[in-house]
Amino acid sequence: MLKFERKDLLYVPWSDDEALLGEAWGIISNTEVSVKNHLYDDDMFARQMRSTGYWRRLWVLSHGGVGSRRIYSSNGHYLTPKQLARHLKSKGMQPGSVKEVFVFACYAGKYGGFAQALWSYLRRGYPDLRVSGFRGITGSVQPRALGGYLNYMRPAELEMNRIDRSYPAITKEMLTVYPEAKVYSYDI
Repeated sequence: MLKFERKDLLYVPWSDDEALLGEAWGIISNTEVSVKNHLYDDDMFARQMRSTGYWRRLWVLSHGGVGSRRIYSSNGHYLTPKQLARHLKSKGMQPGSVKEVFVFACYAGKYGGFAQALWSYLRRGYPDLRVSGFRGITGSVQPRALGGYLNYMRPAELEMNRIDRSYPAITKEMLTVYPEAKVYSYDI
């Protein structure tokens, strides 16, 4: 099962997005990691990215949509894969500072989608970096008492407006990970 762990960093690209920041704090509070793992502004992000080789996974928390090659804030702002790649580089992400970028947004791992395009932009400067995303609709994090794992929602549960959050766990087999995954051709 997919868990947010001590060697992971959680980053929200929009420091003014109260809804995503609240979700980020929920992830931190439902796992057994320090609040230092939550990067809610660009200065914190830049400081942590100087710690070369320490971080296992950088989680980019945002919203996504089926068929979209953008990630979104709750306020309607968006980033394309190219913009996010430039943003990560401009804020100090060094080769080797993190092993994997995981885009935690709905459908970010859809084949030929956001994660693939982000990997295409980052692979030149970060040859050992992996980029991944979930292929479905993301959920949240189960409380520690229930295992602290990340979960997902099935479309039927969304239609029923299910709010008990007892959704199934996300397993690593549900992620698309580049460069291992098949690359679909499209213009970038």
